This record gives sequence, C-alpha cells and structure tokens, in this order.
Amino acid sequence: MPTLSTFLESSVIVALIYGAVELWKHRQKTKKAVSKAILKSEYLLQLLELFRVETKVDRVLYMISENGGGIPKPHKQLYVSIIHESVSMRLPSIKIDWQKQPIDNFYMKQLAEMVQTGSNTMKVSELQDGILKNVYEAQGVATAFIGTIKDNDGSFLSYIACQSTDSNFNFQSPSFKEAFRAFKLKASKL
Repeated sequence: MPTLSTFLESSVIVALIYGAVELWKHRQKTKKAVSKAILKSEYLLQLLELFRVETKVDRVLYMISENGGGIPKPHKQLYVSIIHESVSMRLPSIKIDWQKQPIDNFYMKQLAEMVQTGSNTMKVSELQDGILKNVYEAQGVATAFIGTIKDNDGSFLSYIACQSTDSNFNFQSPSFKEAFRAFKLKASKL
C-alpha cells in the first residue's frame, strides 16, 4: 500500500515533468518567434535594396522614432534609430551613428509634417540649421524624403528616409510615389 511519502514523491516527479514539458514548449515557441523575426528582417532588407535600386536614390533608411520606452508623450525627448539601411556608392553608411539619436526641434517639425501628410520632401539648401542639415551637408545629400510606414501600437513610429545627392531628384514623380506606395504596403505587414 502506497505510503504518504511515495505519494508525495510521485507528485513531485509529476510536477517536475510537467514543468520540464512547459519549459520545452516555451523554448520552442521562442525559437519560432526568433526565427520568424530573422526571416522578416531579411525580407525587409531585400525590400529596401529593391526600393533603392528601383527608385535610384542614394540611400534608404528604415527608421523608428520613440521616446525611449512606452507611448511617446509631448513632454519627453524623442529619439530616432536606423533599423536597416541600403546605400549606393555615393553615400556612406550611417546606421551605426544613428541609434537612439535625440532629435532637435526642426527634425521634430519634419516628423510632424510627415505624420500629418504621410510624407515630407526636403531640399537641403532650404533646411533650417540643425542636425538634419548638418549631416546632409557634410555627406553631400541634396534632397531627402521621409514617409510613414506604420504606427506600431503607439509605442513607436516606423518610417523610411530616402536621400539623394542629385539636387534635381523628384520625390514627387509618379514612379517614385508608386514605388513608395508598394514598399509601404509590403513593409507595413511585417
């Protein structure tokens, strides 16, 4: 006849087995989520490269703006980070230098216009002094475009920034607008 200690030992063994199975399930789920994220990230990089080549811009950046955690609030500093980039030979990579970069008032104004209208086009020669103008002039960027991709549940905003060294590049052309629309449609689903 089973004793109380045998019963308790069996219960502990069952609990340990159950815990081990649950841990294994959690790890499998995490592995799948990580694998899925890697595949989506690679797909987004491919989309960026194809978009840059198709539109003939010199650099395309997939960026996010955030306040450092939580839903952005008007009284908190806003930061931008480059998640992915595609660059031509005419412009350098800047991804490593643009991680949680605090933005100034003029940059905030450009983002606000983009949020209200969906996009914003800039001629560097007409920009106010600030972080954007300084970076663009130092690298030879003549024109730029930013366009919203997705508002991620209010925690951050993803957008692309396109830059060209050609002062006559037309971000308002039907072909560029269509390429951006197609990119946004695909990227917003990731």
